[in-house]
Amino acid sequence: MMKPSLEHSIWLKDKGIVFIFIPKVACTSWKIFLWQVMGRQLTSNITYKTVHNGQELPLPYVSNMHEMDKIVFRQKLRDGELKVCGMIREPKARVLSGYLDKVLHHRNPNSSFSRIVIPSILSQQEITEERRPTFLEFLNWNIHTNLIKGKQMNDHWRQMHQILGINKMSDLNTSQIMIWDITQQEVASKWFNKQYNTKIEFPNSQSLGHRPTNNSEKKLEKYYNASENEKFNSLYRLDVELHKAIIEK
Repeated sequence: MMKPSLEHSIWLKDKGIVFIFIPKVACTSWKIFLWQVMGRQLTSNITYKTVHNGQELPLPYVSNMHEMDKIVFRQKLRDGELKVCGMIREPKARVLSGYLDKVLHHRNPNSSFSRIVIPSILSQQEITEERRPTFLEFLNWNIHTNLIKGKQMNDHWRQMHQILGINKMSDLNTSQIMIWDITQQEVASKWFNKQYNTKIEFPNSQSLGHRPTNNSEKKLEKYYNASENEKFNSLYRLDVELHKAIIEK
């Protein structure tokens, strides 16, 4: 049985669908899209700062539901009564995007990344000079975090298979699971539109106004050398297998 992260599960009860969103995999666009597919309107209150706030955009997150609803959710998952959907991304590009966005180029001094994450990397990697951690240092810090029992990596670079609740590729061998690669957004949006008899266009990354993009897929050779590849593979081997299985389906 899949055991997805409840914090990342959106349960569309009327259709028997659960969508599991993954940070750094068009999750902002997915939340906007699902909100509109459900027949809701976007308001001026929905911005890049508020779109992930469950009070401003009250999508049916399982984590915000009553305990009895969570029990029913798990039962329906176990009994195969839910269509489980999600979207993944080429793992190296996703991890690099998390580093570039939330560490190297991060500029909000009041965010948890500035106050907690970056200082934690600097401390653990014993970086004393005034600079941002390198990508290799970032990966080393994540390996250290991953070894601490009961501690999870930050959602923006936490393993995709963990968020989805997939621990072996045989979990994909069921008609109840639909996972798309990020290059299949049109296919995915058409499927959801069909379920709801709607014609909502899938939002692009600039749908709530301009924001910088990292184009991580085009920067892999710049950041991934032998050492980085070794560290990455030690953490994300199952994500690589998952992505390969999805694009080859």
